[in-house]
Amino acid sequence: MFVAVAAHGVYLSKTVNSLSNIVLANVEALAFREDDSKGVGTILTHDLGKGTKCENGILYSVYKYSIDCFGEGTLPCQSGTYESFSPMGKCYEV
Repeated sequence: MFVAVAAHGVYLSKTVNSLSNIVLANVEALAFREDDSKGVGTILTHDLGKGTKCENGILYSVYKYSIDCFGEGTLPCQSGTYESFSPMGKCYEV
């Protein structure tokens, strides 16, 4: 079990080093279960890409990622696809 957790920690640290603190906080928050169900043995995060979005005159950096949960264990996890938005400045829609 320790090897799976350590391996996940190394994988996560290498893949999310470039992520903002907001995205990291979102990933951590999504990992915790709100019910009393059992945890998982392995958690994988996947970078689905970055982009930008102009909405209501604000330019956002958009980061898309997914979380997959596998096996039985003690790690809390919630699978799904997520987006994180970070404001970058002003923009003008045409």
